[in-house]
Amino acid sequence: MSWRDSCVSSLPYYTMNGGGLSRSSHLGSNYGGYLSSFIPAPTPAPFHYTTGKYGNEETTAKQLSQIVFSTKTNFKALPGYEGSSHGFDRLSLGVDCDEVYPNLFIGDEGAARNKTYLRRLGITHVVNTAEGNRFGMVNTDAHFYRSARIHYLGLPMLDLPTTNIEKYFHTAADFIEDGIKSGGKVLVHCLMGMSRSSTIAIAYLMIKTGMPAPMAIRMCRQNRNIHPNEGFLQQLADLDNRLRRGRERAPFSSYSSSLAARTHRL
Repeated sequence: MSWRDSCVSSLPYYTMNGGGLSRSSHLGSNYGGYLSSFIPAPTPAPFHYTTGKYGNEETTAKQLSQIVFSTKTNFKALPGYEGSSHGFDRLSLGVDCDEVYPNLFIGDEGAARNKTYLRRLGITHVVNTAEGNRFGMVNTDAHFYRSARIHYLGLPMLDLPTTNIEKYFHTAADFIEDGIKSGGKVLVHCLMGMSRSSTIAIAYLMIKTGMPAPMAIRMCRQNRNIHPNEGFLQQLADLDNRLRRGRERAPFSSYSSSLAARTHRL
């Protein structure tokens, strides 16, 4: 077992059963074991770091890159078309989208522009991580979604390793959390739904659910074929280190009380 796997493997995860959320204490033997038990649920469940042998080791972009390329994607029917002959025909539908966490979807430009599809899926909030009219960007805005009554957040970013995506991490995480907590569904997209959008979705999982970067990346990667660029992976590694240091500095009783309160609300 390498690097932070020894920490992540001891994290709790939650699945749905007939009586509601059930809690388990291990992830399974395969990569992304949590995801093999992933069943969409109405509300995200809290995660937290555990301390251990590797608890103080710094996360690096290289380590996160290894997780991306070692985690297999489980290709599934297009959300909204499960059980339909169209479910695996994304190309003809012109839509590419996947649910990577309960009520959180990552998609491409085709999904973002298809308001009929968004209504079919029940999307209430859209985060465009490629807002603009330059090459490689998606030129939509709040007015585009007004008729569909969809809340919109636009982030003007190019898919370049030098792009400062981390400046949007908390703004986007707040927007996504507001959408999910209000009972809605959130689509995070870029041009192809692979780099910018996945980075923002991963940051949300880290900031708002407490998942460490390795777990958040495995979750998204196993549900969708994502590929954050190397600069974005570095910024996710930096975020992971900051969040972990912040939790280590916080009084244990204060953090435990906060976690218990969130769990009670679920």
